[in-house]
Amino acid sequence: FLRASSGVAYSLIRDKAEFVPRGLNQIAQNIARQKSLSVETRVDASYRQAITGYAAFEWVQSIREFGQEGYAAQVIGDENVAYPDWIARAGISWTMNLHPRVPLELGAQGILVGPTPAADASIVESGGRYDLPGYLWLNASLMTPDLFLIPGHETTIGLRAKNLLDEHGPVPGFSGFEYPLRPREIFLELEHSY
Repeated sequence: FLRASSGVAYSLIRDKAEFVPRGLNQIAQNIARQKSLSVETRVDASYRQAITGYAAFEWVQSIREFGQEGYAAQVIGDENVAYPDWIARAGISWTMNLHPRVPLELGAQGILVGPTPAADASIVESGGRYDLPGYLWLNASLMTPDLFLIPGHETTIGLRAKNLLDEHGPVPGFSGFEYPLRPREIFLELEHSY
């Protein structure tokens, strides 16, 4: 009923692409180096196959040798950009058998994102490094798994809600830009297998 795992990873990129100015445009050149160390831990638990849950934590430290000189290199520095130093996640799922022919699965997930350093272009534009504030991103779902309206063909009907707290912040990722979170979404989905 309980499982835990943990991992440590180190990566070194020797020819990392960076955008450098060329006239009015920017072009990508493989001029940077990046070293990253990450630690990830996850615990999964279940109770009688009706309730399952998990908690996970990841911590990332990254140093980048920019490969350039001048104002941008001085302002940006060598610390991590556009990705939070840590993210914590937790989720729970409860399978309810209220009716033998219509199983229901209720789920919830929370993602706590730590402060996120701004991306390169934003740092240069503001004239200094800064962090975007952390946030809590909550999602929920109500699904009908293993529903067989037609014998031999599984149908899933679901009601999903994302970003319930309508948080505003950057999507965590190594995109190099601060893509904003999508606003609160509630949608109905129907999936049928043939």
